Amino acid sequence: MKRLVIVFFASLTLAAGLHAQTAAATASPTPPLPPLIKRAPDKTQWVITYNLQATGANSGGAKGATGKPAPPPKRRLVIKNQDMILEETLNENGVTIETWHIQSGLTVTSVGGKNWTLAPSSQPGFDTAGYSSQDFAGFDWITQQNFTGEMEVKGRRCLVFQGKVVTPEHAELEAIKSDIGRDFTWVELDKNGKPKPITPEMQARQRVFNIEDYKNPVVAYIDDETRLPIALVYKTPAGVVTRTYEFQPAPTLPTLPPDVQVLLKGSLQRQWRLSVAHAPI
Repeated sequence: MKRLVIVFFASLTLAAGLHAQTAAATASPTPPLPPLIKRAPDKTQWVITYNLQATGANSGGAKGATGKPAPPPKRRLVIKNQDMILEETLNENGVTIETWHIQSGLTVTSVGGKNWTLAPSSQPGFDTAGYSSQDFAGFDWITQQNFTGEMEVKGRRCLVFQGKVVTPEHAELEAIKSDIGRDFTWVELDKNGKPKPITPEMQARQRVFNIEDYKNPVVAYIDDETRLPIALVYKTPAGVVTRTYEFQPAPTLPTLPPDVQVLLKGSLQRQWRLSVAHAPI
């Protein structure tokens, strides 16, 4: 928890400024040469801060629409140590989720430092990094074709990219598909409670999943010198989210907690027992 608190406060002013600057990039006729974004160096840590600028009924200033103090922004600390990555996420409810990404394609996760669970790595998504091939989620859409110019952010020259991207996570999309598939409110019933013959009017009310409905405007800011992300701004139903990134050398490299080591050892022993050939009966 202390790591998250100590590392990050500067991004709050950056997040506010980027909302006003999104369309202000200076056009450049020449797209940058690849790589457009690089992997983080080893033994590095970075903090991602998620700032929400609520819109419509969700907006209400510092205290929110209900008059209550707005929740603190979500923050995620990532520490990269060779083939092992630690994520510490402090969500809007003040709950800390600790996740270790291990070379074997496994993750070990705990909420509040308790009840560690071992599972395969999650499918990469807009907010889920696939550390086997990249370090930063939500940037795989940037290309030379959607480069729009350059902008100075916090004294750094940044490359700016704009696009329209599917921002919900895979699990969220699957839940939406399931909900749509189980929705039969468009079917009319007769006086006996039986479905009437389907008419074009009924079909017009039927919900259909269309992936295009879940694409949102996104703007990426990449440091031109380091080719590491500075910010990602995107639209959500609740408002505009700005992810800001701050990098620094990792002061201390973490080691697996004893409970995690025990869990991994037990998993390896079970795999070994299952792989041992049994004598024929």
